[in-house]
Amino acid sequence: MKSKKKIGREKGMKQKKGIIDVFDLFFEKELFNDIVEIGTGSGNFSVYTSKKASEMGASFTTFDVKDVKPFIKNQLNKFGGIFYNEDINQNTIIEDILKSDKRVLILNDGALKLPQFKRFAPLLKKNDCLMSHDYYKSDNDKSKGRITFGEVHEYIDKYNLKICYEKLLETFLWLCCIKE
Repeated sequence: MKSKKKIGREKGMKQKKGIIDVFDLFFEKELFNDIVEIGTGSGNFSVYTSKKASEMGASFTTFDVKDVKPFIKNQLNKFGGIFYNEDINQNTIIEDILKSDKRVLILNDGALKLPQFKRFAPLLKKNDCLMSHDYYKSDNDKSKGRITFGEVHEYIDKYNLKICYEKLLETFLWLCCIKE
């Protein structure tokens, strides 16, 4: 019976089965004031994240160049989430959020993961977190829409980021970096 509930919670997500349990554990340990998602996609993971943000008293903002279904928008609104149907490269909303004194989590899951990692890594404050999906340790896994350790290690070093929750997240292709 429990597995049916988990499948239902992950239905429609472009994430590996079990990701909700992993993010539940992550959010139990890490609290944020602002959560920003790049790449809303179908919006199902966004709704989950918006609900978690609401539970911790955080704001949730998500961006995608493609619009989402009205049902998803309604669910996001229900939990206080904000959806922007626009290209983040055409605005400075995320930079403005990062300028606050609040703890920020960026979920980097759009099509341009590496450019966005390079853009936001230098702007993180102490304890801010930058996570990237479709992450692979090996450079042999390079392809469109993916990000590899070889592509980001110099930025991790340069901007004093620490890879965290590696064992918990690597199966689900997420990289988690927290600013030290």
